[in-house]
Amino acid sequence: MGTQIIKRFLFSTIILTFFSCSIAQTNTETKDIIDAKGIALCRCFKIMNKETDSLSIINKDVSLSYFIEYSTLSISQIADIENFVEQNINSFIGIPREIEHNMIAFSCWQLYESKELDLFLKEMMKEKK
Repeated sequence: MGTQIIKRFLFSTIILTFFSCSIAQTNTETKDIIDAKGIALCRCFKIMNKETDSLSIINKDVSLSYFIEYSTLSISQIADIENFVEQNINSFIGIPREIEHNMIAFSCWQLYESKELDLFLKEMMKEKK
């Protein structure tokens, strides 16, 4: 009877350890995707601001450094994300109806929510493993 209790205890411990590791890995992957998307959004704002409206309040935003500082993404991954945004931003630029206005937030949100960015990040995360 004592051996069965020990076997059940060991089995339970193994199962709990397995699920704990799986959950921790999933949480890290989710955080990496959130950070990567945040980096892409910040980079988009910076590029759009520079190209369309250099007087915008976004010039003082430091969100990008927050994402970089607290992210587990490598420097090369961050550079890849920034390059992706630079190479693909023109596909998401909105044209305002009003003269002397911009659509920075709309354009960057379009990129942030795009299938293209999601696919790029999924591929990048696969390479990380």
